Amino acid sequence: MGSRIRENVTQLFECFCEVVKPQLGTDAWIIQKFPEIYKNEEILKSVPKFAYPCEFDNSVIQHFSFVLTNVDSKWTFGFCRHDPDSSTALVLLSFLPWHESFYKLLNCISDLIHSSESELLWAFLNKVYTSKVPDPNGTLKVPLSNNSNSVFVCQAPAQFQLPKIPENRNLTEYYSAVDCDNMIRVFASMLFERRIVFTSKKLYRLSACVQAANAIIYPMNWQHIFIPVLPSHLVDYLLAPMPYLIGVPNSLLDKVRRADVGDVVILDADNNTVESPFDDLAALPQDVVKQVRGDLKNCSGLLGDGVSRAFLRCLVRLIGGYRDALQLLQGQKITFDREAFVESRPAHLQPFLRGMLELQIFQQFIEERLAMLNAGLGFSDEFELEACIYGDKNSSKLKAQYKEWTYAMKKEGSAFLKSVKTRANPAVKSAVKTVKERSRDVGKAYKGIKTKLKGSGGNDEKASGSSRRAELNARRTSDITGTSTGYTTLGPSSPEQADFEFSPINLDLMGDLQDVLFNKCSLSDSSMVRPTEGGATGSDDDVFLLGNLNQTKVKSTSCEDLIRLDSDSDFDPLAPTSLTNPLYYFSTDTHRDMDLLREYGLDFPNPTPPPKPPGQWAKFD
Repeated sequence: MGSRIRENVTQLFECFCEVVKPQLGTDAWIIQKFPEIYKNEEILKSVPKFAYPCEFDNSVIQHFSFVLTNVDSKWTFGFCRHDPDSSTALVLLSFLPWHESFYKLLNCISDLIHSSESELLWAFLNKVYTSKVPDPNGTLKVPLSNNSNSVFVCQAPAQFQLPKIPENRNLTEYYSAVDCDNMIRVFASMLFERRIVFTSKKLYRLSACVQAANAIIYPMNWQHIFIPVLPSHLVDYLLAPMPYLIGVPNSLLDKVRRADVGDVVILDADNNTVESPFDDLAALPQDVVKQVRGDLKNCSGLLGDGVSRAFLRCLVRLIGGYRDALQLLQGQKITFDREAFVESRPAHLQPFLRGMLELQIFQQFIEERLAMLNAGLGFSDEFELEACIYGDKNSSKLKAQYKEWTYAMKKEGSAFLKSVKTRANPAVKSAVKTVKERSRDVGKAYKGIKTKLKGSGGNDEKASGSSRRAELNARRTSDITGTSTGYTTLGPSSPEQADFEFSPINLDLMGDLQDVLFNKCSLSDSSMVRPTEGGATGSDDDVFLLGNLNQTKVKSTSCEDLIRLDSDSDFDPLAPTSLTNPLYYFSTDTHRDMDLLREYGLDFPNPTPPPKPPGQWAKFD
């Protein structure tokens, strides 16, 4: 098993034969051949039978091909030319499947045979035979004679090139005779390795359709019985139980009993009909079938390699993921993991692919790819290029699917958050209302403290405050005029504070604060208190937090939802940091709570500390 095409071919053709047609019950025979040293008797015996496979209409010049399978499973291609004005057929044998080049060579040979310079035939054949096989996409030119302007030009196909219309005669004939739907049905039957028969009255149409059907399953090759034109002496091959792809002339098929043949797919290329006991098309993944049908409906795009590429893309979608199943272990050859191949493909493709693993055409494809990889040879044929293109498109589709998925999740998440808001807002608003009422009590308590402090300070405090404000105004005036003096620190050492002393007050300040802030205000019912920016003087409802030397002013805010669902930022209602301590809006670190309480003189685990000296308190205007 493996590729049926020989590699490293050194000669353009192996042998040329001229075959006389059967006459008066006599079989066809070879009347001359070149080179004379060609001694493969097995093939030489078969050539006359394939050159004249049966009775056929020989009213026009026609070319057709046949295939001989050697012991090593390699193919030898036979190219025939029938002329109604001649009693012989011209045959070329070659290991190269270059149909167009050999059909042109046969025309040149025919011209020489029927010309007055027929003796030049052997010289011409010798030149062609000894010429080097042109490289891919290269050209070989051989003049028919030294004095002739006629030149035989052999254009080697480009490497990995797909068959094109109209350049490829086989594909052009196949596409002209059979519509796209029937081409797809035959393609599906080949992927299931059925017993397939093509039939036609015309030998050139018959062989062209069979050769083209095998070409469009590239990069795979038919691995079973392959006979483009079946000669009458091999008619029993139709009864073989194994898969085959055979072209049978109408006159020969009419002599075969259908019941003896059994289940077989029959394509009538003359009438464009397909008979099949199987529904192979329905067994293919339907998205793949839809794609190839859509590609083949674009008639303007079918010229060139459009038809071949449509079927190639179909195979890329089916088996292009084989690269995901290649395994490479250090020091070992690259291997193919059959199970990984199936599991890596979409679920709707997996049933078909499990069956495809058993097909010889697929096994041959994998063996060829592994052989090239393990030999250190790279490959960048049309199949691999299409696989890369399909992979990029598939990636884009995955990105689009991901965007759709995230959009759906966002909608579901919004619905969830709206539900949370609907359920949470009544409780939150109730808590905000309670905290707002408590904050008023706090404001009143501070107002009382403020009144007591003002009463105890007397006129001296007012005078010192007025003096300090006058000094600040003077500093501002000097800044505007360009002269600047340093500001004095407001503290115990300043002149205003040096002569100022508090008179004793019969007031437990820390106890009052503890009672107001924590006994009357519950943390579970508290509201968010946001610090205000700037140093503007507030109303009596302003709340003050006392520090050692810093004065922090917090303005009571309007009632707001604690859970904001119209924000662009991410929100997780279950995250532990989603609700902050309302007394310490600027910090979410719970480890700092006790330190802050101690800084403000509120330490619950320990007895209430004694009041600090008056000089360390913040001053109230």
